Amino acid sequence: MARAVETTFSSMDIAITERSRKEDGSETHLKAKKDDIEVNVDITRDQSPTTKIQVTARRNLVDYDRDYARD
Repeated sequence: MARAVETTFSSMDIAITERSRKEDGSETHLKAKKDDIEVNVDITRDQSPTTKIQVTARRNLVDYDRDYARD
């Protein structure tokens, strides 16, 4: 799933700035940036074959861009 997110980011010209992953691979966190927007993606493996993905995009500490996160 993380590879799919990375491919999507690449096609949207979003640069990944940070990656972290739990030892067992059950959770992955990606932090990325495009212009003044910071994008965070949390990928959590749930019961097989389900994976939960949460995406947030924000311009600063207060302004979240929900439409950009949905894209």
